[in-house]
Amino acid sequence: MRTFFDLISQTRSCRRFDPSRIVTEEELRRLAEAAMLSPSARNAQVLRYALISDPAETEGLYRHLVPGGSYSAEDRGALSYRPAAFVMILGPVNPSKFTLMDVGIAAQSVNLAANAMGLKACMCGAFNEQYACDLIRAKGIEELVPHLVLAVGAPAENTSWEVFSGEGKPTYRREPEGQIVQKLPLDTLIVYPARHN
Repeated sequence: MRTFFDLISQTRSCRRFDPSRIVTEEELRRLAEAAMLSPSARNAQVLRYALISDPAETEGLYRHLVPGGSYSAEDRGALSYRPAAFVMILGPVNPSKFTLMDVGIAAQSVNLAANAMGLKACMCGAFNEQYACDLIRAKGIEELVPHLVLAVGAPAENTSWEVFSGEGKPTYRREPEGQIVQKLPLDTLIVYPARHN
């Protein structure tokens, strides 16, 4: 059985999915449940979720987002690697800082739950907001806007991480064995108390 630290160390954003593996309504509802069970600032619970799995809608949404802004368009993944579903995190038009905290908490919960279920996710902040709004307006959702879109599906690539030890900024790259994400060393991130070598 995986521990929490196993799960979080194996949860990387996936940008290439196997669209032939359907994500069921029950699986999507389980992901929304993970978000619902998450902490909410002031217990306000202002977030709502749109679960998108219709193939025409997933293709349209995929065409209007950027999964992996540091990658070239070629490396991001062609339409043939699109996810089978999306979880859109919706909230008020003018979110408070607490609402935005809730978006991050809910998104991480969905990401971890997807991994635990044998799926992968990618948090996509770079999406065409007008297109996403039009998509939910067509479903009768009028007073909410998308704050984050999570691509969800079966992975078509391996993802792993390594400690960043170079110059400049950490990034991610695609190698023959899959996508590799660079993480800063822990001692670089902890600013107090500083560890003295």
